[in-house]
Amino acid sequence: MNVKQTALITGATSGIGAAYASRLAKDGYDLILTGRRSEKINALAAELSESYDSIVDVNLIELSDSEQVDAFVNRIKERNIHLLINNAGFGTTKFFHQEPLERQEQMVSAHILAHMKIIYAILPAMIQKGAGVIINISSSGAFLPSPKTVTYSGTKAFLVAFTECLHMELEGTGVQVQVVCPGLTRTEMHSRLGIPDEYTLDWGPFRWISPQEVVNCSMRCLEKKKVLCLPGRMNRIQVFLRRLIPESLFFKTTSRFCRKYGWTDGNPSY
Repeated sequence: MNVKQTALITGATSGIGAAYASRLAKDGYDLILTGRRSEKINALAAELSESYDSIVDVNLIELSDSEQVDAFVNRIKERNIHLLINNAGFGTTKFFHQEPLERQEQMVSAHILAHMKIIYAILPAMIQKGAGVIINISSSGAFLPSPKTVTYSGTKAFLVAFTECLHMELEGTGVQVQVVCPGLTRTEMHSRLGIPDEYTLDWGPFRWISPQEVVNCSMRCLEKKKVLCLPGRMNRIQVFLRRLIPESLFFKTTSRFCRKYGWTDGNPSY
């Protein structure tokens, strides 16, 4: 009798996390999901259990709260987890000096510290059995920073470097790691930040992709053993060009673009 493998997904309430949950349940995994919105994540769990006969363990956690994270890590560190997807996160919309410092500290805790703790807890068992997958969800903002994303892009850049270094450390262990850097993706994050719908429309060569497209690209990259996954054709082109053009040109072009489309209004002020 085959024992089903277990996948742990943080931030699985909606968007990319929920898309991973649906894909993996369909692929035969049992799931451990974390989220903050009880009604929504429990509805997703019930749907996946019924549709795919998956055992779904829901954990309501605030990942910016170290005590809650530590308690969760203690609960799952002995579980036989084959696949980990660190997806939970959030954004902000103000200039760095206008956003409450506490909110930015919460972002660092949720994007970095919580996921480091989870990886640290389950990685030894993966190494011991010679198998496992860790996927960290970053953002194109790691390569394409812009105004009003100071802490967000900073944490996402950390995840890229962290994953690439971890990949080199784990060479030959049988544990595979990947960092996914989506570009324009239609999720609830933008509406929760109060970004108008008209800002999430396709225009010119820039096309918003779905969470399912992100997951499909991630799975294809896993099969090819790629560490860095850049979903979306235009996203890949932008990241490639960023590496070629001079810094001063990138900064000037990005600042003008953000002002033109209303993301920033002139110079920051108190």
